[in-house]
Amino acid sequence: MNDLGIRTGTDIKQYGSDKPAFPGRDAPWRVSTVLFFSQKFLTEPYCDIKGRSLEFLVQQFGKVGKYYYKIARARDERAVEPNRIRKSIGAENSFAEDLSDKELILLELKQIARILKERLDKNQTSGRTLTLKVKFSDYQQITRSRTFGDNINSLDKIIAEAIALFEAIELGNRSIRLLGISLSNLNLGEPQEVLQLSLFE
Repeated sequence: MNDLGIRTGTDIKQYGSDKPAFPGRDAPWRVSTVLFFSQKFLTEPYCDIKGRSLEFLVQQFGKVGKYYYKIARARDERAVEPNRIRKSIGAENSFAEDLSDKELILLELKQIARILKERLDKNQTSGRTLTLKVKFSDYQQITRSRTFGDNINSLDKIIAEAIALFEAIELGNRSIRLLGISLSNLNLGEPQEVLQLSLFE
């Protein structure tokens, strides 16, 4: 399966890290527009897809190649949904250095939970499903979730449940690169009408 990554005028590295974005590379890649990465092209690991034809992209990626062709040229015909209903609210942190100390990991979880609580309060909502996301230093990512009978919004409850989900994970000798907590099955209440004010009133 082919993968596509997009960056503009920057070194392709892991977020918040000096390590290369792709394992096995000794140095980050410098690109100016859109990065194309394909397992089929081991001798050509990246290229500017804006310079590729529609036929080439469809051949490599199938139907989604048409989308890549348009989006590389800033053409997006999808309808804008300004009032789309939010399905979840979350917070996460990608660490500059992988974490292996449990006490430090739990401190980070608590900090992420505080950020999530602030976002819940800002949106005046709560949720019934809490999900913990963990990405390890070997790029493996797992999620663990728990659904409750009632909505939760309490910081203490979020912290306690996130820690409980984390404690159930078999870490082994792996260190952690990213942690995240989210709430879904949100209690959004009645949708509010959004009014567009006239510039001339």
